[in-house]
Amino acid sequence: MESRLRVTVTIPTYNRAHLLPRSITSVLEQSFGEFEIFVSDNCSTDDTEEVVRAIDDSRVHYVRNATNLGVHANLSRGFELGDASLVTVLPDDDVMLPGNLERKVRVLEEDPTLGLAHSASRLVHLAADGSVIASQTYETGGDDDHVLPAAIVLARLLSGSYWINFPAALVRRSVIQDVRFQASDGLADDFVVALRLVRNSGSVAYIAEPLVALHQHGGQLSTQQGYQHQYKGAFHAGIPAIAHLKEARDRFLAAHDAELGDQVETIRANAKTWTRQQLLDILERDSDNGRDVAVARRRLREATALDPTIALTPQALGLLAKSVTGQRGRQALGRLRRRLVTAARRTR
Repeated sequence: MESRLRVTVTIPTYNRAHLLPRSITSVLEQSFGEFEIFVSDNCSTDDTEEVVRAIDDSRVHYVRNATNLGVHANLSRGFELGDASLVTVLPDDDVMLPGNLERKVRVLEEDPTLGLAHSASRLVHLAADGSVIASQTYETGGDDDHVLPAAIVLARLLSGSYWINFPAALVRRSVIQDVRFQASDGLADDFVVALRLVRNSGSVAYIAEPLVALHQHGGQLSTQQGYQHQYKGAFHAGIPAIAHLKEARDRFLAAHDAELGDQVETIRANAKTWTRQQLLDILERDSDNGRDVAVARRRLREATALDPTIALTPQALGLLAKSVTGQRGRQALGRLRRRLVTAARRTR
């Protein structure tokens, strides 16, 4: 495919030399070849530099920070390195799938109003030994390809019905401006970046096919800091993560409500509904796990701090009831339920 557009791919990394070859190779094997790769090394103490320099391709560049800038500043370097007109930031534990760059470059080339093109993702949940526990398609924008005005995408992002995974986004450098990842946004940092990039855009394109694979594992900072936890083989956001997203939405709405016009109250209502459902999902998972009463009360307090009415919902009360009975009580209730079911079948 011929194109005037070139792409800068930045791979921020720190002490993950064992993962870099997989990530870099996924870019080098793209059908669209007009790109440059910058590996932004945040002062690794392993053999990251040797691994990168051993790759015999002039498009791959190794850049070592003078000091450890922290995760967010190193991510932001992805918006600063290189000089191509299109930019994407690929974390060192994620990979591009075949056709990723070609599909997105083509879309952006055909429509100059587009600020970015993003796609669905494949979520891959990994065990501690690196083996795959589960894999699923994450259709962040729906199940069909589309181009939408930025105002509509912004409203959907704020309402919780739309998501942009930054590794799955190819962005025009011209819309990046002063957008950066901020530590103050916590786990909502990529969400805030998406909001600001969309706000700087005329329109946004979405491709429903998964074109990147995002690896979820225990070594991620979000897992280590308790923002997400593993349940039945998959990683899920915890209440602190939902709190960060709510705070980010509230700040953005307060700063830009005038731009959203008549739809701002609908957005606020939809965002509240989304937050409540996420909290209820978390409470349901904790209930299924058979948490003890102390954990149940703590979860309810955390959820109620975000939504005071949630304590009155059947799901929340059910979590508390299951916990209050204790493990022996739950086992006894289980035995009683099974006896009643058996008796009912015999009377048929």
